[in-house]
Amino acid sequence: MCPTGWFAADFNSDSCSKCPRGFYDNAAEKYIRCSECTRGTFGDQLGSENVSDGCKNCASGRFSDIDGYGHTPTTAHTPCKACKVGKWSSQHGAESESKCVNCKAGRYSSTLAATAESECISCSAGKYLDYVGASKPGECKDCDVHESQLTEGSAFCLPCVPGKSQPSKGQHVCVDCNENYFSSDGKHC
Repeated sequence: MCPTGWFAADFNSDSCSKCPRGFYDNAAEKYIRCSECTRGTFGDQLGSENVSDGCKNCASGRFSDIDGYGHTPTTAHTPCKACKVGKWSSQHGAESESKCVNCKAGRYSSTLAATAESECISCSAGKYLDYVGASKPGECKDCDVHESQLTEGSAFCLPCVPGKSQPSKGQHVCVDCNENYFSSDGKHC
């Protein structure tokens, strides 16, 4: 009979092996195999005696999409896959990349394995970003001439209203037309 945290390859074997990383002792099947840690978890110990000792949740910002994910502890490698830049997840024990949430339009994140929506940075006033999941500040686009955007983190720019204009790109406000001039279309005074 094998000790807890060990298994035998078959019923007739006198030889026992430690449960590998990513697996734990399942008393009901211990003579055949160890049980796998489920998706969203990882195992970093040999010979784990039960699921709570052998399987740990992936940290927020990370996920594991395979059963029996074993991790050899090192200082250079963090267990579980990271959410890509432009995405974030606050969930512990995420089972798939689909649990990583895109930064909203008007925002971007250059942080790998971001853990909160607050790590998505707003495009500055005078700029916009019209799609989700952006990863670089350079993806924010300047508002075009005759447009402006006062609000940071916007997905669009607004056209200048009649009586105002903006001859430059990337501006956060439209300016009043000079005295005795008028713009009926928000473009030319």
